[in-house]
Amino acid sequence: MRRVVRVEAKAKAELQAAIDWYEEQSVGLGMSLHDAIDDVLRRLRITPDGSTPVPGVSAELGVRRVFTSRFPYAVVYIVRAEVVDVIAFAHESRRPSYWLDRIR
Repeated sequence: MRRVVRVEAKAKAELQAAIDWYEEQSVGLGMSLHDAIDDVLRRLRITPDGSTPVPGVSAELGVRRVFTSRFPYAVVYIVRAEVVDVIAFAHESRRPSYWLDRIR
């Protein structure tokens, strides 16, 4: 079953900031990050359960993550019925679990 992927506003903003930062480092690198994230989101529409639970977060919350290729980012999300809610595009080595307050 294909699911709808919904990206929360705060996650969209942090992704755009990361894309902008990478683009400032090297022209085209921001678009490469965008493409890597897009690949992950495409996979989540089909197989959202094929990733790992986030360590240190209660399994009852159902928070999962999948890492991008080439970039140190994880897509953090929760599967709810037919919707995949993306709550963060989290850098692997910055502010662990800063997004926990986004879980409803």
